[in-house]
Amino acid sequence: MGDLLVRVRDLAPSVTTYVADLHRKRVHRVLTVTFSVRPEQGEPSGFDLGDMAFVGDLGESSSAGHSPDQGMMIHLSVPLLLDSLTHMLDGRRTAVGFTGVDTSFSITFRRNTAGISVFAGPKVIARESRGELARAVLRATEQYERSALSVVPTHEAARADYTAAVNKFRTAIQALRQDPKPDRTRGAYLLITSQSVQNCRGASDQFN
Repeated sequence: MGDLLVRVRDLAPSVTTYVADLHRKRVHRVLTVTFSVRPEQGEPSGFDLGDMAFVGDLGESSSAGHSPDQGMMIHLSVPLLLDSLTHMLDGRRTAVGFTGVDTSFSITFRRNTAGISVFAGPKVIARESRGELARAVLRATEQYERSALSVVPTHEAARADYTAAVNKFRTAIQALRQDPKPDRTRGAYLLITSQSVQNCRGASDQFN
């Protein structure tokens, strides 16, 4: 038989668990975000140039390697991104267009009941729940703080901007954890082969 469109929740409970676990572990790649400072810029300052990269399960986008150059003032751009996403996580906005400081590099985030889609231009590069997106950005932010921001002089305004932005972002994440209406689970439908269905049923028989 050809490929079948199977509605997961219509399968037996044990099969549903098997397929959902397979889908989560083997198909979906969680969004990875990185912030970096370019080397050989002299003494660190709040105006250092750097790059952002977003790598999702549907594509990727980076400010590095373009002509004209899309590098940005990274220490000013990270707080701007955090502020933009905070407005989405706390429900004030359903769409956010982010453009870094002194660059044409941009990423768009659009929220619906299923979560948040991440766009590079017209192309979707990732679909994440609000929690997954928040964790991906927070991981990148904490790594950036340890490796890049830590060498910027303490009197630079960029450090104060970062501290304020990350505190608001963490507050939004905490509120998200207490949200009684989480995003709907990804993958309500899966395209799988008839052989996969037989495998799932075999697994179900073993469970029962």
